[in-house]
Amino acid sequence: MGAFVKKVSDLLSLLIQQFRLAAFVPAAILVIANVVFVLPLAQQAPFLSKWINSFDPLPEGSDLTVMVMGTIVVGYTLAALNIPIIRFFEGYSLLGWPGSILYRSQVRVFRYLKQKAREYEKKAEELGRLASERNNSDLLVHARYYQLLAKIVQQRLLWEYPGEEEWRLLPTRLGNVIAAAEAFPNKLYRLDAVALWPYLVPILVQRGFTALMEKEKSVMDFLLNMSVISIVLGGELGILTFFRPGYSLAWLRGLYLFALFGLVGFVFYLFSIPGAMGWGLSFRAAFVLYKDELRRVLGLVSPKDYYDELWLWQQVSKFYRDKDSWAGRLVFRYPRDHENALGEEGGRE
Repeated sequence: MGAFVKKVSDLLSLLIQQFRLAAFVPAAILVIANVVFVLPLAQQAPFLSKWINSFDPLPEGSDLTVMVMGTIVVGYTLAALNIPIIRFFEGYSLLGWPGSILYRSQVRVFRYLKQKAREYEKKAEELGRLASERNNSDLLVHARYYQLLAKIVQQRLLWEYPGEEEWRLLPTRLGNVIAAAEAFPNKLYRLDAVALWPYLVPILVQRGFTALMEKEKSVMDFLLNMSVISIVLGGELGILTFFRPGYSLAWLRGLYLFALFGLVGFVFYLFSIPGAMGWGLSFRAAFVLYKDELRRVLGLVSPKDYYDELWLWQQVSKFYRDKDSWAGRLVFRYPRDHENALGEEGGRE
């Protein structure tokens, strides 16, 4: 009996884990909006009215069942497409001229911010030197003001762009915020976070750290899913309005609805960027807090100091990212005898 109860409990836990509010709340909104706004327009469309009316009358109480089932299907679809949705808004899926235009725009902003940071630092140094030479407190205040401006720009580069690694830039702001988080472990430890992330995840699950990361990520997921359903809803209303019979300037109204909901989707996308920063903070913390445990789990040699650790993670990253067997010969600890296998720490040959 106890085993049966445990199995039922595990099944319920799995279902609750899969039932992500970040996906199912937008799904419910989309289904309700379709019933309230889209369905009446679809019943008037010449190419859909006969097909829709063939389902009438539905059995009593089936409307709620259909809405619940529709919410489950759409919710699980959004959850299953979570990674493709994020990658689309990062800019990976933007092909042709839109992507190239957005990419060049991000490069220009990135280079402008780097230039402004250097200008503010130089100005602060000049004013600080003059303030010291002339013993002028007003000049010192101005120097500190430019120091503050330089720090603000540097913080923006730290959180919104991948530092000095211009090759990591992506066509969208969201993509660059996520790229900044991915580049952070490389700045500190020369560690390729993307290549080593799959091996860190089991450690985070065991330590319970994934709950914090999921909490931060759910904010970004919810807002991106709201952006997706806004665009979908705008497309549905725009097309049905365009083909609505006896509607003056139907094409203009359809275009207006599509543009309006597209703007709403864009606003949700902009709101998702701070959410991505929050998730990025937890992503950075995961590598800082658990890199030593990752090193032990992977069976790596123990570094002697910080510079030795930089070399170690650089070689490990080359091994897992580039399948560099020579790097693997340098970083893994292999026991020479049974006693070493029981836990003795080995060194680099």
